[in-house]
Amino acid sequence: ADPRYIVIRREIPGSLNIEVVSADLVEALARPGSEADVPLHARDRLLVLGFGESRHDALAPLLDELRLQANSTQPTRIVTVAGRVRSPGQYPLETGMSISDLIRAGGDLAEEAFVLDAELARYEVVADEYRGIDVIAVDLDAVLQGDDLADLPLSEHDFLRIDTVPDWNSEWSVTLEGE
Repeated sequence: ADPRYIVIRREIPGSLNIEVVSADLVEALARPGSEADVPLHARDRLLVLGFGESRHDALAPLLDELRLQANSTQPTRIVTVAGRVRSPGQYPLETGMSISDLIRAGGDLAEEAFVLDAELARYEVVADEYRGIDVIAVDLDAVLQGDDLADLPLSEHDFLRIDTVPDWNSEWSVTLEGE
């Protein structure tokens, strides 16, 4: 199980819709009563996730619920992380979610992740006419160091891509000859 990303499915009172909140169990236990210690509400449902396919299988029904409640005025509250995280894929967009939260949702960076920069593709409907794309360079090193200015807030349909360290898969061989 991944104790750093616990998902809470919460019903919005007076509505048939849901929202998603996550918690970092390690932080919550280390600092009881802090903002990391998320209070639970009646009818909340907790999802404790593993890594890889089991993570995505557990999240699939929740993501389907978020898709079903979306409409022309309320976009689907889903974001995506791809590349060098332990569990790339789609995740629920939480209120106030940032790049560091999405990396945590993806199981944190993989060993081969290029930690200096990343790219965030942001999709927006422009003037109700077409879907525009804005690609934003992310200072991933600053995000990892806790820089709030670099840790950009996320929007619906954002797509974060984390690259591999250059020449990660290169293999070198040396041949010694002679006596």
